[in-house]
Amino acid sequence: MQLNCKHALLKYLTIISLLTMIHFVYSDNCHEYHVLRSSENWSHPNQCADKCIFHPIKHINLNNDNITWLSLGGHIRNRIEHWDNFSFKKNNDTTLNLFRLHIHSDLHIKNHIRLFIEGKTAFSSKRRLPGGIRKTDADHLALSQAFIDLIANPRNGVLTLRTGRQLYLFGKQRLVSPLPWANTFRTWDGITGIYSFNNWTITGFGAYFVPVRRRKFNKNKTNDVFSGLYSAYKNKNSQFDIYYLFKQSPRLSFTASKMKDARHTIGTRHSYKSQYAISYEIEGAYQFGKHGFRTINAYMFSTSVLYDSFFLDKAMQTFINFDYASGGSHTDSNLKTYHAIYPLGHAYLGYIDIVGRQNIIHLQSGLTVGLFKKSKLGLHYHFFWRASIADSLYNAGGAIIQDTSKISSNERYIGSEIDIYYKQNIQKHLNLLVGFNHFIPGKSVTTSITGARNITFSFIQLQYTI
Repeated sequence: MQLNCKHALLKYLTIISLLTMIHFVYSDNCHEYHVLRSSENWSHPNQCADKCIFHPIKHINLNNDNITWLSLGGHIRNRIEHWDNFSFKKNNDTTLNLFRLHIHSDLHIKNHIRLFIEGKTAFSSKRRLPGGIRKTDADHLALSQAFIDLIANPRNGVLTLRTGRQLYLFGKQRLVSPLPWANTFRTWDGITGIYSFNNWTITGFGAYFVPVRRRKFNKNKTNDVFSGLYSAYKNKNSQFDIYYLFKQSPRLSFTASKMKDARHTIGTRHSYKSQYAISYEIEGAYQFGKHGFRTINAYMFSTSVLYDSFFLDKAMQTFINFDYASGGSHTDSNLKTYHAIYPLGHAYLGYIDIVGRQNIIHLQSGLTVGLFKKSKLGLHYHFFWRASIADSLYNAGGAIIQDTSKISSNERYIGSEIDIYYKQNIQKHLNLLVGFNHFIPGKSVTTSITGARNITFSFIQLQYTI
């Protein structure tokens, strides 16, 4: 399916106008929407106000007892992207349109059985860049999720056994994310056990990754294994996570080697928001295992401090973040390069996604300001260095952008990126996101990539959720 980017902006303006007119008639007092739609709870029949346009389909009582019910929903999203000098290469320019549609049904039977099914379709216009249309761009008529839950209530807790196709999201998505920014989402086939009690949620799982096959039914890869145990404690002001994750990949590239990778990750995360408008977060993880015949010995560390204030009567948040992910050398007996597993990259390391959480030192500062009602303007500035000069530069997907064997200098400095974005919740169901991002390469890049150019990435995105 080819989409005409020249007319996409006009379509945006038309859709925004029509949907905004609809919402002037209806209230927007609907329940909170989540990235994982399966995490929403529509068990109460009046959670969506009577004047909400979608009230009739959010809780459909099937047995006049309010414990056997059906909920329907979905979302439609369109994003126009424009690239200049993609991957630092001159004339690597393109404009493309990314469209996706998700529709789901959520059936609950007597508080003990649940069936959740979510279908998706995703399309991309022609991508005039090396590699063409990526697996993250298009997936024609596929299952995003299809699982059954068996639910019990032991000792004042809730125990859920889930089997089928599902999405995983843990913590702040530094390590495990369904990647909602991408057009196709990440998904897995597996078994999950979730036990919630008091302020604790403990999740154990074993799954196979399901790669996109665009025009065929997506099948899991039994040699691409993901499993673990994730525990999270949360109260009013803080959260504490501790986790163990295992990932086995059939072929993974590091420092000029591409071999089977069996990697264990243990880590912890803590976040706290004080009564003085200051909040902080800290996360660290250590990795061990085998990459081919080499022993893995890698780690990462991340921390952030945020301050909430007001500027000209507008809510403002300033912050500073620091990230470190170890790197190594292909001549070492140990592989010291950290692997980001299944991360949400751009949320921490810039929208351009040219830098991933591998062999990286990253410093970020920025601010967000609430200009108008239900809006946010953000300005972020990033600085990047290679943690090890003997290791490569990896992008957000873990691919090698700058091979260490081709780096002719000992320069560490990769470059800097500025991200500017504006987000507007036009109504409860309708969100607009606009961004402009610019990457300036440093000497580590310019001395090893001939004619390396600044990268510019801009986008406009509209999403409607029910």
